[in-house]
Amino acid sequence: MCNLQNLPDNEHVLIPAVSSAPRLFAIAHVVATPGAVDLLNRTGINVSTLLARHEQGDWGVICADDAAANNRAVCDGDRVLSAYDLGKERLWIITEHDRSVTTLLLPEEY
Repeated sequence: MCNLQNLPDNEHVLIPAVSSAPRLFAIAHVVATPGAVDLLNRTGINVSTLLARHEQGDWGVICADDAAANNRAVCDGDRVLSAYDLGKERLWIITEHDRSVTTLLLPEEY
């Protein structure tokens, strides 16, 4: 059963970090590139907060088309991408289609 039945494809949903919203999907193994680790260390951002936002459907600063693709991906089992601006830099979180791994990386590391 898909939890996104009430979200229009073009609606960007922001969920506060302390939200009790349900997870839309579960992630398993989490990995991070050296650039992502460095960014998180420099900004002091709690990675658990970002992962919770990602799981709850707060896709961050992606365009409407990518948000709609994520909404479909949650239901269809495709890859999910979120992007968050941390200061002047961007961090991507990508969960693979089978939900086996979630990667934190900088766009230039893709």
